[in-house]
Amino acid sequence: MEKLQAAIEQARQRRGETTSAPAATPAQANRPAAKPAVERKRQAPRLLPSDHMERWEAMKTFRLPTKHGDARRLVAHAAGPDAAHYDILRTKLLIELRKNAWRRIAITSPSTGCGKTTTSANVALSISRQGDLRTVLIDLDLRRPGIAGVFGHTPDEDVTAFLGGTRKFEDIAVTLNGNLAIAMARNAQTDPTTLLASDQVADFLAEVDETLAPDVMIFDLPPLLAGDDARSFLRHTDCALLMIQAEKTTAQQVDICEREIAEQTNVMGVVLNRTRFEENKDGAATYGY
Repeated sequence: MEKLQAAIEQARQRRGETTSAPAATPAQANRPAAKPAVERKRQAPRLLPSDHMERWEAMKTFRLPTKHGDARRLVAHAAGPDAAHYDILRTKLLIELRKNAWRRIAITSPSTGCGKTTTSANVALSISRQGDLRTVLIDLDLRRPGIAGVFGHTPDEDVTAFLGGTRKFEDIAVTLNGNLAIAMARNAQTDPTTLLASDQVADFLAEVDETLAPDVMIFDLPPLLAGDDARSFLRHTDCALLMIQAEKTTAQQVDICEREIAEQTNVMGVVLNRTRFEENKDGAATYGY
């Protein structure tokens, strides 16, 4: 871990950047001035609370299956030791979002297996336990959709219907806890770049802003180095969190991803996942980030 962190710091210094926080935290690095929040094409004022709450209440609801969270590494649905690290990450993210007036955060990774989907789902659940915040979670890893599997739910409507403009967001999303709306993918797509790169996506997201007034929008994006899908969408976000995997992700991959993210949006930070940090009472290794 120390070697990877040192290599990342060296790469940042070569780019004229420094950071006072370790790579394993999502703290904002000491980079040049942050980009402003993504420009919203529609500037209509947000609806009154009674209006947008009616929209939330009109969406279909679902519940997590009994004991489903433990089996699927979905642990942040309730407070406790298992949820603590996601709760810490949630708090740090919310601090950065509020400080910079950001609302749209992408979660991506250099490659598969870094835990971005699990993290997206658990952070969304953790935020939803704060009853005064409304959160939207959208699965945009359309070649390898995972949000539906993590939540153990087969959606009636696919998120691509929203991205393609044939269905409104509240028609394809489902709600959990009354303040978390989730748009899931039913089937893998062979060429989702066309949808993600469309200029109409900005209008569709602006409509979600206007009708649901979410405090946070989380996008589970594809791995950045696996193709051009994530690159096509990053311009619609305010910031991005990069998930990396211990003993798999290289410092060079982190450097490439940070540079590519910074070209389109703000790099919120890097989370080092699956680090071996202690042994339990049986002597077996446990992992975290």
